[in-house]
Amino acid sequence: MKKVLTIIAFVALWTLPSQGQNWAEFVSTIEKNNLTIKALRDAANARQLANKSEKLLSDPSVEFGYFWRTPSSIGNKKSFSVRQGFDMSTITGAKSKMVKALNVKTEAEYRAKRIEVLLEIERVGIELYYYESVLQHLTAQLNNAQLLERSYAKRLESGDISKMVYNAARSNLLKVTTDYKNVCIERDALLSRLEVLNGGNEIKLVKPELLLPQDFDSWVQQVAEKNPALENALAQAESDRRRLTVNRRSALPSLNVGYARESSPAEKAEGLVVGLSVPLWSGRNQVRQAKAAVEASEAELMQTRLDVEAHLRLLYEKATSLQQLAMMAEKEIVEADELNLLRKAVEAGEISIGDYISLAHVQYDLLKQKESLWRDYRIVTAELLSVEL
Repeated sequence: MKKVLTIIAFVALWTLPSQGQNWAEFVSTIEKNNLTIKALRDAANARQLANKSEKLLSDPSVEFGYFWRTPSSIGNKKSFSVRQGFDMSTITGAKSKMVKALNVKTEAEYRAKRIEVLLEIERVGIELYYYESVLQHLTAQLNNAQLLERSYAKRLESGDISKMVYNAARSNLLKVTTDYKNVCIERDALLSRLEVLNGGNEIKLVKPELLLPQDFDSWVQQVAEKNPALENALAQAESDRRRLTVNRRSALPSLNVGYARESSPAEKAEGLVVGLSVPLWSGRNQVRQAKAAVEASEAELMQTRLDVEAHLRLLYEKATSLQQLAMMAEKEIVEADELNLLRKAVEAGEISIGDYISLAHVQYDLLKQKESLWRDYRIVTAELLSVEL
């Protein structure tokens, strides 16, 4: 019994809200420590560096020749040349623009994955706060169940009640204690996950304060373009358009400029070398493939725009309904001293132990339902507002 009371005291201390920190700061603190986000940032930087290699010129070529001539009296011949190719897609800057588009796409992909991690942080934090709230209600249930069991134990000793009535109080204590421990298990698992997301560091939980936009239509116009799915679709369409331009330029002949020198015992010659490389085979079908990719990405972009706005509106309407239900439940449920009044009533003989157990469990179910509604509202609202992260 003392052990259970010690656990209750610990939970009461642990669940005190963190002072001086709001929900946004709470999430930001974990983001700074999150190793997955750091790895995603490093990987994105590496991909952007790799993208830059696509705008570079082809490597220069160097040749050296040594020729044995007949008759040997005229001496052997040596040649040396260095050449550099210049393709039209590089000269015109088409490749540089394509690389910029690819880097924007890489950044959009990074942001989408970052938001996934931040949403997990928010979901775990919201779930943890839910279980902490449930634990507070269960603590009151457990306190009253313990007091009632002790009271009935004394009455059993004095012969005031039967063993059957005492067993009912004892069974109620066992059930509430089991519920309490099960919720503690769930709470501890979420707490461990939150610490992992925080880079293995402990963190103080704060209340998830998430507010819906007052005017959805004006809000969605401002933030829709920030949606990760839409950002990625826009970046994909732009990079495909830039690649089409590059492929068109690459289908044009490329210029080769260089220096060449030939020498023998009797003579020496040197000068500039200019040539053309005509892509008869290597560029075949590349332009048509790029056109098809552009058409596909633009069609996907149009569909993504519709999907994003519809999904955001659905989330907003769902969050609004959950908020209304939670506020209604908040008004209807009066928790203060009700359990104590029930316990005093059963001890005074005004109601039976069965009535007490039934009413206490109904009250707990209603409180748990209220906390569930707030939890669901916060999770949906967090997903809705994730475009602003």
